[in-house]
Amino acid sequence: MNRTDRCFGTPLKRVSHNCFELSLTKYEPHQVIDFHYHTSPYYSMVLAGGYYERNEFESTPVSDGVLVSRPSDYLHHNVFGKNLTYCFNIEFPEYNTFNFHNELKKTRYSLNNSGPPKIHLWKLYQGFLDDSTPLEMESVLMEMIAEEHRLNHQPKKSAHVTGWLTKLEEYLNSHWDDKTSLKELSELVNVSPIYMIRAFKNKYGMTIGEYHVRVRLNHAVRCLMNSHQSVSETAFQCGFYDQSHFTKNFKRVFGRPPSDFQKTVKKFI
Repeated sequence: MNRTDRCFGTPLKRVSHNCFELSLTKYEPHQVIDFHYHTSPYYSMVLAGGYYERNEFESTPVSDGVLVSRPSDYLHHNVFGKNLTYCFNIEFPEYNTFNFHNELKKTRYSLNNSGPPKIHLWKLYQGFLDDSTPLEMESVLMEMIAEEHRLNHQPKKSAHVTGWLTKLEEYLNSHWDDKTSLKELSELVNVSPIYMIRAFKNKYGMTIGEYHVRVRLNHAVRCLMNSHQSVSETAFQCGFYDQSHFTKNFKRVFGRPPSDFQKTVKKFI
């Protein structure tokens, strides 16, 4: 069994800050990493490729677009697929500063179809590649963790409320290219539109419309990073009215047009 202070793989870039480290790592096709554990809690997102992660009880596929969070001392091993795999990692060697040990549970989050889209994570990756200042990076990371904390510490709701909110979330995440209406959504989950709007914003801190734009942008980022599509093709595929509408929303969230973002994220992959 191995013990590691940093993520395995070939480091393509690494940036260290006061309380966290960011890295981009590459893994060869069919590479195997024997059972090991990390001394620090971490997030790791698959940018391209994928692998199987096995712990003491099960083996789980981790594919392109999936984010995992792991506490320290989590025993596992990895078997990578037939293609090159790239991962963006956030490690917390000084996690006690922010009590990360309790926050990072043994939970698998999917950017594709489970949980709210992690826009802050994409912004952090963009800043990492752009060599943003430590203050900018820390601010984005704290926003991301604060959002995760808020979602994981919601007041308990009845099974009925939890059920229809989950159904609505799953629908929005898997129908990012739909031009749906509030009336159609309220009929889908069988609650009144006003109650649906209020309960959704209480949970996610944003309107249903804002959430759906995030879902589309999340999918757009992955298209820009892992395909050779043009910006206009990406806009159409991700459910935006046209390239202008896509560029306006993208720039509002990421602070730059999608064409610039695409050039940045393709530096290493």
